[in-house]
Amino acid sequence: MKLKKLSQKLNNLKFMHLINALALTLAIDSVNAACVWIMHQPKVPEEMKEYMK
Repeated sequence: MKLKKLSQKLNNLKFMHLINALALTLAIDSVNAACVWIMHQPKVPEEMKEYMK
């Protein structure tokens, strides 16, 4: 029973790492793209400016 709970916790941890990697990838992609709407380009946070090309 303990091994099953440990396995579930490890799977949840791996899933969260995958979600975090996906979020970072999308953030880097969006910081390098321009807004398609004519009148609004949101401000980029200072932390994301280091990922700009």
